[in-house]
Amino acid sequence: MTTSPAGPDHTGRHDAPSLSIPLRERRYDWFFVVAFTTFACTSLVIDTANMVGRPNPHSHNPVARLLYAQIGGADPLMMANPRFVQLSVGFVSALLFGGFYLVLSYTFIRGREWIRLPAIFGAGMVVRATGLYLTVLLLGDAPLFCPSYPQPEA
Repeated sequence: MTTSPAGPDHTGRHDAPSLSIPLRERRYDWFFVVAFTTFACTSLVIDTANMVGRPNPHSHNPVARLLYAQIGGADPLMMANPRFVQLSVGFVSALLFGGFYLVLSYTFIRGREWIRLPAIFGAGMVVRATGLYLTVLLLGDAPLFCPSYPQPEA
């Protein structure tokens, strides 16, 4: 996203708002528009399957059946669908990140500069959520949160 300066105002200063360069002249921004729109669709469609229930080959939800067929043996954490996954993948990724990707697409289409700082925070949230998910996937859940973990006798 780049803008062209509007030029100096009557005092010679460049305080006038800058004009956005049209999207057709920003060839590389099309990549980001397509990428963020794709991310929004996958977040809003695929990730909601984990929010409403466990991916299952016999589910009435076609997205849950597709998710089970695609990652059935590859991602045991997604298949187990504990509350942590329902919240982080289902709620946060589907609703918060999906909506944010739509805002990112809009700002790239319109050439809005105000998105830069929120995009940095958004990228940090995505990295944190992905890191947390991968940590639980690789290291396992904490014994405190496992219902099958033997509880001390009182």
